Amino acid sequence: MFGLHRLLASLSVLVGLSACLSCGWDSTSIGSKLDRHDLSSYHPEIEGFTYLDGFDERQYSSDNKSGYIYYDLDLYWAQFTQKSKLIIAHVTADFTPGYVANLNEKTFDSGYKLTSGYIHIGASKIVRSTYWSSDVYYLAGWPYSSKESYAVSSTTGLEITFGKESSKSHNLNGAVLSKSTKKNSLTLKIEKTASASGDNPKLSSQQAPNNQLEHQLSYEYKVAGTNTLNQDCYLLFEYVDNATGPFNPASFKIDVDIKMNTTKKTLGIFASKKSVSANCAFEYGIND
Repeated sequence: MFGLHRLLASLSVLVGLSACLSCGWDSTSIGSKLDRHDLSSYHPEIEGFTYLDGFDERQYSSDNKSGYIYYDLDLYWAQFTQKSKLIIAHVTADFTPGYVANLNEKTFDSGYKLTSGYIHIGASKIVRSTYWSSDVYYLAGWPYSSKESYAVSSTTGLEITFGKESSKSHNLNGAVLSKSTKKNSLTLKIEKTASASGDNPKLSSQQAPNNQLEHQLSYEYKVAGTNTLNQDCYLLFEYVDNATGPFNPASFKIDVDIKMNTTKKTLGIFASKKSVSANCAFEYGIND
């Protein structure tokens, strides 16, 4: 471990169109669900990377009517060059509409079905007054809309040390990182695509158009969904050990945004639409 630690973790939950509740382990957001669901957090291994940090327990967000979301966050690290490291941020989310939730908990409305939603993961640099955290650079995210291969090199221009002692490829759970024939670079092959059986739901995954450090995975149902949808999303980025001031040389910010939209048919052509969201922000490696 290189001294990276979590100092701040702020979470908020948006329920419906405008309500805002505090999240974390507040009784209003967890309630009676503690004794009805397995909240333990599972940290899958990623070859060549070491588990860094994340939730100790899966988080729960709900309006107790239209449905709920269970979600988890894991961070992994690996040495990339002498002056930089690789980070993988992994988010999983289970989207359960009221239609399904009502089978086990009658407070939920069985009329609400899944229509759309997303997972967004972003990394960023922290700037405070005259000092700042590490520079961060987007390398890849998956699943992607299609299978792709990338040449991965360090922004530092230094020799890559990742996997130097081994010729094997590293399975990143949906992508493979291996040595390249090109000098001082690696090859990243995306194997997990944003695809599903048929077009319900239709999945898409891409780098955010207005934020180059964010990866997005979204889904949309042509026919409203009556199932729990399980999705996971990965972000791979490099950060450089160049923070200043009181910041640890290894420091950065992670933002996660998750949303589920549901709809319920009412009279005639009218429908009741609701949403459940979870937003998380973390700062790592801050000494002040």
